[in-house]
Amino acid sequence: MFKQSSLFQTILLTVFGIIAMISIGIFASYQAGSDEVPIGSVSIWGTLDERLVQDALGTLSVRDLRFDQVTYRQVDESDFRQRTLEGFATGNGPDLMLIDETKLYYYLDKIYAYEPEAFPVSTYYDSFVESTELFAPQNQVLGLPIMADTLVMYWNRDLYSNAGLARPPSKWGEFYGLTNTLGKVDADLNISQSLIGMGEGQNVNNIREILATLFLQEQNPIIGYNSLRNSYEPTIGGNFSGPGIESALRFYTEFSNPTRSSYTWNRSLPRTDQAFLSGQLATYLGMSSEIQSLRQRNPNLNFALAEIPAVESDGNRPKSVYTRVYGLVIPRSTDNYYGAQIIAQLMARPESAELFSNAIGLTPVHRDLVSQVSDEGYKDILKRQVIYGDSFLDPNEPLTERSFRDMVENITSGRRSLNESIDIANNEIKLSL
Repeated sequence: MFKQSSLFQTILLTVFGIIAMISIGIFASYQAGSDEVPIGSVSIWGTLDERLVQDALGTLSVRDLRFDQVTYRQVDESDFRQRTLEGFATGNGPDLMLIDETKLYYYLDKIYAYEPEAFPVSTYYDSFVESTELFAPQNQVLGLPIMADTLVMYWNRDLYSNAGLARPPSKWGEFYGLTNTLGKVDADLNISQSLIGMGEGQNVNNIREILATLFLQEQNPIIGYNSLRNSYEPTIGGNFSGPGIESALRFYTEFSNPTRSSYTWNRSLPRTDQAFLSGQLATYLGMSSEIQSLRQRNPNLNFALAEIPAVESDGNRPKSVYTRVYGLVIPRSTDNYYGAQIIAQLMARPESAELFSNAIGLTPVHRDLVSQVSDEGYKDILKRQVIYGDSFLDPNEPLTERSFRDMVENITSGRRSLNESIDIANNEIKLSL
């Protein structure tokens, strides 16, 4: 009996041993080959330059074979909504969309949230800077952010140096004392050189981003979420408005008021980017994505970048600057949700996001990347701004820009009072929501 039991135990242990070895082998081979698990083809649509994105995807595919079947299609900005809707309806749409937060509101009911098991909200907050959190509202992850474009201050080094100034202002109020130093206005109020391109509506590039920065610095979210009504509402006018919005608009419009000592801009001048490139404008407020374009359009222009000025305060007010964040969202129409989610996660990794951001010419938003020192000093400026950047869930970017321009024009022309102009813009944005 003892011999039979011993023999049985030996056989049983041998069988269990073989099964265990097979199991370990299968697990090990799965782990080793996890980079090659087939995920199918994944198509990405976006508005960014197709050549740059394809080059970045090609580099990623060398590192990871799962990018071999990832394609990118550039869609014109003005046509993006229509083309994607047609794609959703016909089944020929994208598996992923690389969009910025200005498009997010429109697609809220047309995209999947990422599975909590695949990408928990806590992981999101730990991984990405606060300026990306529009992609993670109400405790769910709607998109994985990759990179950002932030408003910056470009300054003409020659004009500042000739005026005996080593650097541009760090506070908005400091511009008041520089209009006579860096601005040239004759007795007939003709402007031959301007300190800063602000004050008007029609010939100021990035007016939406500039005013958004001023409003956000006044701690007004522009569009806020009402948890009681479960809806988004504009906050620049009506019951939500306050002295901060009025103060920001007074400051902005003063630079075009000929009765003020700060007068340095008017509607007869060229657009602010053109004035800056011609050496007629000392300080230009533009997006960081314009760096290469400015260099190419005038290679001889001696300019540098600086952080956007802050509001004069007691030091307790947090910094803020408008930041446009690009993230990957998954349309509900995709038939490859699994593959889309895996590719998005791979692209949001620090090493992939860094490669992608450099290829496009934007700034990464992963916390591990913005904490690193860059080879080019101006990139550190952009990283700092991305850290304290802010944005808002714009329901219709072209309409908001037009409302902001009209708001300024109503004030500078005297057609409407300050408060009336604010309320009109607020109501227009409310209608688009």
